Amino acid sequence: MVFLIGLIFGSFFNVCIYRIPSKRSLVLPNSFCPKCKKPIEWYDNIPVLSYFLLKGKCRKCRAPIAVRYPLVEALTGLLFLLLYLNFGVSFPLLRGVILTGFLIIIAFIDFDTQYIFEVTTIPLVLAGLFLSLLPDGNPWNSLLGAITGAGILYVIGMLSLILFKKEGMGGGDVYLAGAIGAFLGWKGVIAMLFLSFILGAAVSIVLIGLKVLDRKSMIPFGPYIAASALAVFFFGEKLIYLLMPLLPRN
Repeated sequence: MVFLIGLIFGSFFNVCIYRIPSKRSLVLPNSFCPKCKKPIEWYDNIPVLSYFLLKGKCRKCRAPIAVRYPLVEALTGLLFLLLYLNFGVSFPLLRGVILTGFLIIIAFIDFDTQYIFEVTTIPLVLAGLFLSLLPDGNPWNSLLGAITGAGILYVIGMLSLILFKKEGMGGGDVYLAGAIGAFLGWKGVIAMLFLSFILGAAVSIVLIGLKVLDRKSMIPFGPYIAASALAVFFFGEKLIYLLMPLLPRN
């Protein structure tokens, strides 16, 4: 049941990923084919299943449907299921579902456009701070995490401008790190950033080695931040102290 609910949310996340960059309404009109603009019937809009029943093509114009749509739906269902299995019905589950949903939307939009929109990050900051007021939360740690995450990337961005005369971190990355800090706290966001730089560097080296990219290619950082944030959220202090053993333990 949790997996199926995740599939449904994933379908809505696809709407967000497609419409937010173009500043369209997330509610109206109903889902439509990007090619022929014809409305998609409900029976052609069943998460994952409809993609395979339609053989990856629009029923009306036969234009190909991007494989990203079932991928986002399946990924959301799987992550929601893992959150439930890991945390059960609890406040951490609620935090995890909200954080995961926003990160999926942000990561895929950044991958497509190399831009992170404030309409996705500012609500995530507010959600993290608000959820820290729940009985198991720590408002001060959440606030300090938001300041730490945003502050670290802001300083990196400024140093890049001064030393290399080019933007090292976009404003969207700064807001996103602050939002994640509000969920993970100051220790968690430091570990998350460290892991994201490692992932980003490793993937870039591999892609450059395979000649998929060159050294001047612009690589969106949001997906690495999102993946690292989820890893830290799932594994908690075990991963934090594995990555950053010098951090204080109290």
